Amino acid sequence: MSKLVAPIFFEPVYRDYLWGGNKIAERFGRDPTTVPSPPVAESWEVSDRAEGMSRTAEGETLAELIAEHGAALIGSEAERFPLLVKILDANKVLSVQVHPDDETAATCGGEAKTEMWYILDSEPGAAVYCGLQDGVDESTLRAAIAEGTAGSVEALLNKIEVHQGETVYVPGGRVHAIAAGCLILEVQQNSNTTYRLFDWGRGREEHVEQGMAVVRWDDENDITPEPQPLEVVESNEQLSADLLVDCAHFRVERYCGSASFTLGEPGRFEVLFIASGSAQVGPTEMRPGQSCLVPACLDEVQIGLKDAELLRVLGPR
Repeated sequence: MSKLVAPIFFEPVYRDYLWGGNKIAERFGRDPTTVPSPPVAESWEVSDRAEGMSRTAEGETLAELIAEHGAALIGSEAERFPLLVKILDANKVLSVQVHPDDETAATCGGEAKTEMWYILDSEPGAAVYCGLQDGVDESTLRAAIAEGTAGSVEALLNKIEVHQGETVYVPGGRVHAIAAGCLILEVQQNSNTTYRLFDWGRGREEHVEQGMAVVRWDDENDITPEPQPLEVVESNEQLSADLLVDCAHFRVERYCGSASFTLGEPGRFEVLFIASGSAQVGPTEMRPGQSCLVPACLDEVQIGLKDAELLRVLGPR
């Protein structure tokens, strides 16, 4: 297997859920011979899951790389990669759903899933539903779901219009959905546990009892955190850097502009994603929509941006 001397690139893994579209291939110029016919709902960029395992062009899986290199790759002796990084194309509204957090996953089952959404693009009027309106309790939500009309459930949710460059934070336990017209980079815990509370009448299975058991009725986390400026040692007037989200499971930063600089935090892996422009990452030229995994053992990686937007995901400490 490869030595850990440079960032690692994986082939995307595509998922074809009914709410997908064709924006991922169109926006990022994906090779049409490798992209399934629409609808393509998700592109899993870095994944250590059996149902969608990341592989390098040479066929090495992320799981195999972790088994060989361990902490040198992911910064701890964990048996699997702790995150899942993906692109979502919401051509239709997603179900109203909720995921367990660490505490409820331990008591109710399933895998904990806290996530964040970075809006890569949005159609006019595109929105997300995130959190419940003030005063909504379990009996109110149950009654609306039992009534079974879109209006009764939608009226209980916070609907937020979103635009390119904005961030939405979705901790485990927060009821949420993504409306049509959103192209999103999602960073989440390595989980595929979703409890579907309401599916807008599409007839798919719903998981009301499981979902109600993990909803955080006292949810007070910020929904749309404001970017916080970062100091970059080698920065200049042509580079801006912002902290988007920093939680126990991941940290996400954004770098925009035209500049050369170094990134790296010894003992902590990074996933880099190019949203737009041109970027040189180590020895490789990266194009928009491309991701790479920077092993934890690399103390630093040279970055060169040319009118680019780079998102940096750091794993848990």
